[in-house]
Amino acid sequence: MTKILILCDYFGQFPPWFFLYLESCRANPTIDWLIHTDNYPDLDLPPNVRLSVMSFPDYCSRASDILNVRFAPASPYNICNLRPMFGIVHATASRGYDLIGWGDIDVIYGQIRSIYTDEILTANVISSDPEICSGHLTLMRNEPWLCEAFYNLHDWRDRLEEPLPCEWADSLDESHLTALFSPDPLARAKAEYRSGSRAPNPKFYINNYFKEQWTTPFTPKRWRDGSEIHPETWFWRDGEITNVHDGSRRFLYLHIMNFKAKRWVNERLYGDAPTWDLLDQCVQFKVEELRRRKPGSRHVQIDRRGLHLMPST
Repeated sequence: MTKILILCDYFGQFPPWFFLYLESCRANPTIDWLIHTDNYPDLDLPPNVRLSVMSFPDYCSRASDILNVRFAPASPYNICNLRPMFGIVHATASRGYDLIGWGDIDVIYGQIRSIYTDEILTANVISSDPEICSGHLTLMRNEPWLCEAFYNLHDWRDRLEEPLPCEWADSLDESHLTALFSPDPLARAKAEYRSGSRAPNPKFYINNYFKEQWTTPFTPKRWRDGSEIHPETWFWRDGEITNVHDGSRRFLYLHIMNFKAKRWVNERLYGDAPTWDLLDQCVQFKVEELRRRKPGSRHVQIDRRGLHLMPST
């Protein structure tokens, strides 16, 4: 079986939904997660999730020493620029894994291997977006030429040493890496123009798997049925992600970016819609209630009013 490690470095207080993020990791026992953080939550960690606790300055100092740069951003958000170097920065932790990758914690995973099959996992780079290297989940083979692909990114040292919070258009993980890895010629050309980076050899963008996984509702993109209307109610049922719109279809994960705040929404349809940052609390039940549930009855509904524990069946 292909061994997978997802790196998710996060500094600051974990968000209220972090317990469900962990439970969705627990439901994928054949995949490992490693989180470098300065926060140790009072939560039951799954056996496949490890925390490496350190201060953000220590984390930055370690990355700086390994890459011989001065990585000392004002905001941990700039870790987005460090992700292309994870294979080097976290080389010891990733030793022995076939695929390594990165992801965000504003996601709730479904059954990853049910969608990313053994055949798909033979690709060199795997993205949940059809055009770009997705910041919320990208995997790549743990091979030197891919771990060192960042050397081909334009001004990567300058981007790492920039202390101000990075903008998406300048991010190394999505914008710049897309110019190397996207199998779509048009998307790759746009990224080349935007970032100044370019693949030095076709091997960087062949045998890659970039496919829309319909993870992020309320964006300007049309939904998978061609409609502008996106599903507003989602469910996590013992490790499976579904919604009210798509019947029994299972999804790779739910990216809750536009539930928690307005980041990248279809303003015409959803600009006035409420988001979790306006709620007193977004988790509408006690975490212990979910913990007490037996397998097969852990059901959570996710909508604009937050997270709700569904009746056990």
